[in-house]
Amino acid sequence: MVRTFAALAGALGLMVAGAGSALAEGSAPQPTVHRVIASSVLDGMGCETASICEAVGDSASNSLEGSVVTIVNGVPGSAMTVPSTGPLNGVACWTSQRCIAVGDTMSLAQAAVLPITNGTPGSGMAVPGTLYLSAVACLPGSTTCYASGEASPRNQGLVLPIVNGVPGAVIPVKGSTNLDDVTCPTSTTCYASGLNQAGDAAVIVTIHGGGVSAVATVSASSELVGIGCTSATLCYATGRANHSSVSIVVTLTNGVAGTTHSFSGLAIMSHIVCVAGGNCLSTGYRNNPSRGMVATITGGVPSAPTRVNGTEDLFKAACPTATMCLAAGERAHFTMGLIVDTPV
Repeated sequence: MVRTFAALAGALGLMVAGAGSALAEGSAPQPTVHRVIASSVLDGMGCETASICEAVGDSASNSLEGSVVTIVNGVPGSAMTVPSTGPLNGVACWTSQRCIAVGDTMSLAQAAVLPITNGTPGSGMAVPGTLYLSAVACLPGSTTCYASGEASPRNQGLVLPIVNGVPGAVIPVKGSTNLDDVTCPTSTTCYASGLNQAGDAAVIVTIHGGGVSAVATVSASSELVGIGCTSATLCYATGRANHSSVSIVVTLTNGVAGTTHSFSGLAIMSHIVCVAGGNCLSTGYRNNPSRGMVATITGGVPSAPTRVNGTEDLFKAACPTATMCLAAGERAHFTMGLIVDTPV
């Protein structure tokens, strides 16, 4: 599992669902938390339909093996161990039956791609020229997806095209060290977020026409970990303000950074998912005591983060409907994976 701006500890997966209203910390209604016992931690989430989603992460029996769990109407089934991959970091679906998960091989020295068909994981495929893959997104209405991560040797971000579940040639991204997340708002364009080559500022990478068309530095941030879009031209990225521990949201128009807003309090809000034409949900954690956190983002302005009891950290999320999102994460005291069901 990749950890950059997010927390490094954890030994169980979880799924959280709930609402992110703009209330002070702890005052919003608590999301529903579902335990996933056979997973040590769940890191990625993707949905085939409005009622069926897939979460991916680490196996409880061996943290060097992947784990896949199918979620039906917000309720997770049993986690399936995937011995042909290492920890899995992200998942996306391009049809109602087919998804692709990305992560590591068991050696943690190379990335892996895992096809999932009707909720059943296939055989993992190692990807030469990669160190790890952190996230994946699919072009709407297409069989093409793009994964983001870090190339091998280290210290260069990468984009990996995946067509019909089969990985293509790695595209190194000059000017970047690693790319943490990726989203595809249109059938021709994706955006990835991450860290620049010098390691002192964030970057936004534009993927268009099957290749990288732009790499833009975002000096207001030291790293942008999450990215999501509400329309073809309007996106938001979450991460940390430059020279600060404050979490921020950066508004992006056609991949160009604009207004920046800060989250209140001490929460580390790393990830984001957005509903087309609607709000966004950000997930993360805070310390002392460690708790998963959620916040809504409306028009680029975040609500006060709300802690989710019974969770240690919340990672990537997906929204199967316009009003409900599911977040992957880990349970407090590191005992199992969780899924959180929360309105947006």
